[in-house]
Amino acid sequence: MKKIILLLVLLVFCFSLPAKKLEPVRTSVGKLNVSVDPRTELLGVIQIMADYPLVTKNSPYSNEVKAYFEPMKDSKAVEVTRMLLQEYGFSYDAPVDFILRLSQPLQLKRIVPYSEDVKNRAGGEANLSVYRDAIRDFAKKSGFEHFYVSKKEFYERILASVREMFQGRDLVKTVEEYYKDSCNSYNMIICPLNGNHNYGLRLKSSNDKYDLYPVICGEGKYRERFFDNVILHEFNHSFVNPLTEKYRDKVELSKKLFEPIREFMTSKSYGEWKITLDEHIVRAVAARMMEMLFGKQVGAEWVIYEKKQGFVYIEPIIESLKRFESLRDSDGVTFAEYFPNLLSMLADLNPVNNFDTAAFNGIIDRVFNTGKIAVVYPTADCNQELIYKIKQYTAYVADFIKQKSTIKECVVISDSVALSKPLDEYGILCYGTIESNLFLSHYKETFPFQIKNGELFADKKYNDPSLRFITCLPNPQNNKNGMIVYTAFKNDNILDINSYSHGSYSYHIFSGNRTVLSEGFYDTKSVPWKFIK
Repeated sequence: MKKIILLLVLLVFCFSLPAKKLEPVRTSVGKLNVSVDPRTELLGVIQIMADYPLVTKNSPYSNEVKAYFEPMKDSKAVEVTRMLLQEYGFSYDAPVDFILRLSQPLQLKRIVPYSEDVKNRAGGEANLSVYRDAIRDFAKKSGFEHFYVSKKEFYERILASVREMFQGRDLVKTVEEYYKDSCNSYNMIICPLNGNHNYGLRLKSSNDKYDLYPVICGEGKYRERFFDNVILHEFNHSFVNPLTEKYRDKVELSKKLFEPIREFMTSKSYGEWKITLDEHIVRAVAARMMEMLFGKQVGAEWVIYEKKQGFVYIEPIIESLKRFESLRDSDGVTFAEYFPNLLSMLADLNPVNNFDTAAFNGIIDRVFNTGKIAVVYPTADCNQELIYKIKQYTAYVADFIKQKSTIKECVVISDSVALSKPLDEYGILCYGTIESNLFLSHYKETFPFQIKNGELFADKKYNDPSLRFITCLPNPQNNKNGMIVYTAFKNDNILDINSYSHGSYSYHIFSGNRTVLSEGFYDTKSVPWKFIK
């Protein structure tokens, strides 16, 4: 009898134990905490199984995730992920913001209240409660704990690569010295399942300051300078956005500046002046910080880069920031104290003239400004099974464009149809090797690059067999519109090429492991265009 009682006591004790808590894999660079976090990895796993469109696809890690968690493909968490996306558009930063307000798996208790924004984007707090319970159930039943622990070495390699990338640069020090202000903590989370999407989140801490969370995609193979700029950009939002909110009345005084760029900025999801102004100031401050870290030439290049993205008021903002920096260094003025002066300058500024929201300017993203897109798949390859897969892939791309943009028309056509169809009013997306896509082959002599015998001749010569090349060019039927070429040496490397981060330059050249080999702009005044070397 005593043994039975003892056994019952032990059973009660075991069931009353709290669920095991997983821990992030961590490192640090100065005051910057860098980690791979089990919460965001768990979210990414579930999104992979739900065919969520913004995740990493066909990488060795994402393929391993898909195989390991295949038995959970019909789980409640997967079902709710799809429902929240389809019915409420719960996507981009919202799911990440949600998961970071929970404790670590396997407990997943809510430790920070959900923001009103996240609740609204999920269709209400009740949906978030259902989602949390479903995610916790998934974590317990799927073997996530074992999977996460087994990948520790992989995560540590990512973090080692990040540390090496910084090369001693202390970005937190740069930020705090610039603003003469600080936040509670700075926490960069690396998300290898996050596709090519980065988010800047902040959660209020108990001392009324903020914990900052730049959530960065990738597996540690980052572009120096671009990587720094992404992190600085996300940090800057946490200092700039609260000030534009505080001084909303003064922000409204410069609203006239929005009218010439309203349509273009709305197409980039910056649909109101405050948001557009936030982006202008954040990017201007980042350009100043880049100059401080890397020198005047790099700072000037970032200003040009941002102007090409449509941030046309960045130069007067830069000049105002220089005045702030002088006052900061001489009189100890903080950015927050100076900020009303910046807003007064903008209120006195005249709107930009002749801003053509639809003009193709040699930037990949501007190809979409036509409002009409033609996606062209190849047919001239003896491997028809592969051609069929590329055709299916281009259909997926077209569906994604229609769902996630304001594009009025998006058609998928073969290369032979493209040659016979008037496409002068379209932005064109062409997929496949140059020879297998008849449309590309027909116009190849007009291109500023050549591909032959397994070599790409661009800004220099490349012969990596795994190479992917994404570039924009003028639409050959109407040079006022653009064309994006997604190509490689082999059609095997076309599938999932869109998951390579691209859009802000004229061209991007990658190796198969997503290492950036080159990217930059063309001299668009030259006919034909030329690489700027």
